[in-house]
Amino acid sequence: MMSRKRVSLTIFAVTLSLSLSAKASEVVAGQYVVEINEASGLLSGNLSTLNRTTLARTLGGSIVDQIRPNMFVIQRDTKETTTRALSLLRENVAVKAVDPNYIIHALRTPNDSDFFTKTSRTFLFWAAFIITRPLGAVVGDLLDKPVDHGGLALSRYSASAALFVFMVACLLVFKSRAAKTAH
Repeated sequence: MMSRKRVSLTIFAVTLSLSLSAKASEVVAGQYVVEINEASGLLSGNLSTLNRTTLARTLGGSIVDQIRPNMFVIQRDTKETTTRALSLLRENVAVKAVDPNYIIHALRTPNDSDFFTKTSRTFLFWAAFIITRPLGAVVGDLLDKPVDHGGLALSRYSASAALFVFMVACLLVFKSRAAKTAH
């Protein structure tokens, strides 16, 4: 039979390995940023409605946005896999380059969960849990140990009440505030 410590370490190891695995990049489903090959003849000065329709048909989707004169965001069928869509677009002679439409978080604020660190939140939780468990045990022992053994000789209920008052005081002093601006 496995000991509790071994089970806890196994759970921690599995969680840590899952949390450190690479995150998938965030993309807008079915959208791709396409750079058009200037030699394709699809770009002629200012794009008229007819040229936009022809370009959209050539790319197999609809034009969502024009980024630069030769770069567009297109929307294709969301049921189509990203790999398949990228493969088809790269084979198209009118396409110079193509990438998924990545979501870029340019305006990050301190309220964002990954502002201060890119470390996995799961890993941070387990690290804090492992660090604070012994700390809580030591503080609890300090409060209820006899004075001649270096403690404060509080009863179990008094020690619990003292910790409760400390936690409430921390909540009142270190208030969580809403962001001043929307993000």
